Amino acid sequence: MRLCLVSLVCVLTLACGPAASSPPAPETPKTTSYLRDVQPLVERSCRSCHTAGGVAPLVLDTPEQVAALGPTLWSAIASNRMPPFFAAPSCNSYVDDPRLTDAEKTLFKTWVDEGSPMGDPAEARHAPTPQLPVVRHDIELSIGARFDVRKMNDTDNYQCFVLNPANTADVMVKGYEVIPGNLAVVHHVLAYVVTPDQVSQLEALDAQDPKPGYACQTGGVGITGAVRNQIAGWVPGQYPSRMPADTALVLPAGSRLVMQLHYNLNALADPAVSPFDETKLALETVPMNTLRKGQILPMLKPNLAIAAGDTNSVQVTEVPVPASFRNATIFRAMGHAHQLATQVKLEVVKADGSTTCVLDNPRWDFNWQRDYTLKTPVTLVQGDKLRITCVYDNGQANQPFIAGVQQTPRAVAWGESSFDEMCMTYLTFAQ
Repeated sequence: MRLCLVSLVCVLTLACGPAASSPPAPETPKTTSYLRDVQPLVERSCRSCHTAGGVAPLVLDTPEQVAALGPTLWSAIASNRMPPFFAAPSCNSYVDDPRLTDAEKTLFKTWVDEGSPMGDPAEARHAPTPQLPVVRHDIELSIGARFDVRKMNDTDNYQCFVLNPANTADVMVKGYEVIPGNLAVVHHVLAYVVTPDQVSQLEALDAQDPKPGYACQTGGVGITGAVRNQIAGWVPGQYPSRMPADTALVLPAGSRLVMQLHYNLNALADPAVSPFDETKLALETVPMNTLRKGQILPMLKPNLAIAAGDTNSVQVTEVPVPASFRNATIFRAMGHAHQLATQVKLEVVKADGSTTCVLDNPRWDFNWQRDYTLKTPVTLVQGDKLRITCVYDNGQANQPFIAGVQQTPRAVAWGESSFDEMCMTYLTFAQ
């Protein structure tokens, strides 16, 4: 009788025997798709660098590669480290700006949060992948040998190399590509034209040292006026470069090039880093007078005084535009500073006190010193001045490391070492 009562209770209460299984919860619908939503963003803003053989370390050629790195990519996007285009949009507008809009960032984050769904191939969308500039190698030059960079001091070395383009007629340079031979130690490359009347002076400098090139750690190249005839340049993050619009640089027949290389030797603390370099330079040329004459000129504040411990050292200078450059047009600008800098800004100050912002890099990154081509070029007129502003953080938290040891803040001035500072912009003009 007791067994029957128990059985009856079990039937009435459903409390005995194995528990009934609950139906699975419905899966939350996915609102995003890689193929429909994210793929166009990757193709437009990432693929030009993040591809097999590209300049970036991560390869994003397939949907699977992107999905596997989704959280990592979102972290770089959210912090505005990627894409590495740091010119403030509030200053000016620039050609080939790869940055994502706020709506596109939200879309990417939602896709990652939803588990990076691939989506329906039938809905796949694409965007054109911006191509990095391609430079034809009409003239190919090299520093001439494997150069041992261990010279000058423990942290830096400046060496100038003489290159002979061997052009028997005047030509114009439409594009150039600097190919660093040792990315771990090459800090910057600057190449200048030395006109035929100064070639003997250049050769005399070169003959002073039996090794390739000659020491030029004073900031110039030892040839008067050469810095006003820049033909090429490279800093970390720089791609092959083409002159904007219908402009080109002049390379007279019988000239030589002097190429200054700054080697940052801090990386040699790692025994795996080679101490040898053989940097190369390629030039794309067109016949003389087929394009407008362009020129690359530096704008700088040389007398820096950055106090030890100052976390917001603002350095400003203004220079009247030379009469020869009135009615010239600025097509492109690039900042240059070292490791303490936090901002580099260039403005045109009008006679009435108003300003036109050319370039503002408010989050300076020593490793991404690229140039920026203006969507709307800026023309200089009578009474204009150029103003450059550089801001530095010389506090303890922002000190560089040497041989793995973070340095103590010290007074910093203008200097050639990576552990000194500079405040410069390079402007590409056409006249």
